[in-house]
Amino acid sequence: MRSTNLIILTVALVMLVGIIAGECKEGSASMLVPAVVGDEGHMLEISVEVKEGDGSIFMSTEPYVGVQTQNSERIAVSVASRLLAIDLSECDVLFRIGEGNGLAEAVDGPSAGAAMTIMLLSVLNETPMIPEFSMTGTIEADGSVGSVGGVSAKAEAAAQSGVAVFITPRLDIYERMLLSGVKKRHEIGVYEVRDIFQAASIALGGNIPEEPENKYLSLIHI
Repeated sequence: MRSTNLIILTVALVMLVGIIAGECKEGSASMLVPAVVGDEGHMLEISVEVKEGDGSIFMSTEPYVGVQTQNSERIAVSVASRLLAIDLSECDVLFRIGEGNGLAEAVDGPSAGAAMTIMLLSVLNETPMIPEFSMTGTIEADGSVGSVGGVSAKAEAAAQSGVAVFITPRLDIYERMLLSGVKKRHEIGVYEVRDIFQAASIALGGNIPEEPENKYLSLIHI
């Protein structure tokens, strides 16, 4: 909970004093993030590195990365820096998607946005992520975690890779039914979140909610 409280505190402070300027906090983090190829889930390693620079945001070009993913990177940087009240104008942020994954020549989509935000929060707040953790979900400019497709296939791939804690956006009834089968086959905890604060409380603070606290009203997408 220490790291989560720090995040919440800095959000309050930024409203009073604005973005904090200073030297670039260098560091790196990585995570296995689920993706869907066809109808099957696979795990891709995504990493982020923060180092001294001029405020640029980079993404490795092999495999080719599409516009939606690039836009998610920019939102992730904006949200993480704003939540921690850190000025990144003297930093460069470099995202990499593991080369040689052999799955596809191109990667696109917004579903790794929340994961990229958590990795950046981990680096900038100097707080490690919990082990055997992964997640899926978009990141929106207001910090909310948005819905994505193929959640059950992604959870299956995560479980098979050894992930014990898997975070998703809020799900509808059908997706929960599919996920119940994944949880029966594997020892994996699946937790729904509304926003990056809830995700950070799990991923950085280790505050795993009890099952009764993780029940939400069904959300049907039409």
